[in-house]
Amino acid sequence: MGKRGPLLALLVLLSACAPQPAASAPSPSAARTATPDPLASLRARGTLVVSVRMEGPGGGRTPGDPAHTRKRALEAAIGEALAARILGAGAKAELRGAGRDRLAPLVSRQADVALTLRTFATEGIVYSTPYAAGGLVLVAAAAGPVRDLSALAAKTVAVTPGEVEGDAALQALLRAQGVSPQLRAFDGLTQAVDALEAGEVAAVVGDRVASALLGEQRPGRLRVIADVVKQPYTVATRADARDLAAKVDEAIKAMLASGEIGEMAKRAGVPWEAP
Repeated sequence: MGKRGPLLALLVLLSACAPQPAASAPSPSAARTATPDPLASLRARGTLVVSVRMEGPGGGRTPGDPAHTRKRALEAAIGEALAARILGAGAKAELRGAGRDRLAPLVSRQADVALTLRTFATEGIVYSTPYAAGGLVLVAAAAGPVRDLSALAAKTVAVTPGEVEGDAALQALLRAQGVSPQLRAFDGLTQAVDALEAGEVAAVVGDRVASALLGEQRPGRLRVIADVVKQPYTVATRADARDLAAKVDEAIKAMLASGEIGEMAKRAGVPWEAP
């Protein structure tokens, strides 16, 4: 018994010093499972909140944009398509009217995305591939004497409230041409074009899409003489929602390539131009 004690002690010591088997690394599939999905909460909610300009004109005002209802219909269709593509079948889009500043609900995290004109770089905001041409154009009477910007000297030009400040953009364009017309404000584009056809103003600056629709409604009577500013329609997301932004851009590119957005615009009655 006396000889076994030292022998057992030696065996225990050797066992403790022996190299232990390394712990197996987690499999790639297990690692992926452990990573949280940043879109999971949106998919669980089943609704994509989409900021748009407004559902309808406020304050009982008669709408001056003849394309207003049609543009909202197109935005609703695009929102529903994005919800289905990004969150899955059965997901819905909730439109949230934001007034002129469509980005405000996005910045305050009251909306997930915003359908908006790409006006300028905004801190904390990223924009998708454009899905339609947009901006402001200058329109004159087709049978009138105004053929270009130089003909506006000492004339009156109508400006209207729009997605951007039309009067400021127009004045910048005219200054570059050395022309200084008088500007007259109207509540809406329809009223301004009525004044144009009545000879009260020489030209009208207005939304590109709405101007195209008025041209369709008054065939052969209106002519675009200049682009005031080009601002395509895009989908904005917050810069910290990188995965959502990537999915949005992927969806817009796919819908453009398939012609789906053009078909949506046709069903909504919107004069659509590829960006």
